[in-house]
Amino acid sequence: MPVLSSAQKRRPELKKTEKPDYNAVAEKNPIVGQSIDFLYDLHNFVDNADIQGLDNFIDKYGVCGIGPFEKYAKGFKEDYASIKTAILNREINNGMIEGFNDKIKLLRKIRYGRAKDELINAVSVLSTQPGFRYSNYTAVKHKPCKCAA
Repeated sequence: MPVLSSAQKRRPELKKTEKPDYNAVAEKNPIVGQSIDFLYDLHNFVDNADIQGLDNFIDKYGVCGIGPFEKYAKGFKEDYASIKTAILNREINNGMIEGFNDKIKLLRKIRYGRAKDELINAVSVLSTQPGFRYSNYTAVKHKPCKCAA
């Protein structure tokens, strides 16, 4: 017996292979159909790493007459080089740098802004050492609240 999703349990007539029919909604409100086309075109060139598709997307939606779509396409045109690089080099990311930035932000939050930059730099350098815990560092420990007596 196949396993049913929660939506299929509530609505047994909904099968997993059926796709919703947006044509009826698009006839009543044309912006829905245009939005579906917009998203389809966007995902198409990103998923296929197709630079020609990016160019076509910018040309098509840059003058489509729908303000948000035109603004989106204009942003793509302004950042064309970085978007092209990101599409072509998907295996490269900045995860390690962001992780290190998060550690620095955490240290600043721990100190609530009371630490000087030199102390934060020292703790961040020490935190790369095995076995170092910033909570064991005496300069980082919080003072107990005087109001809790």
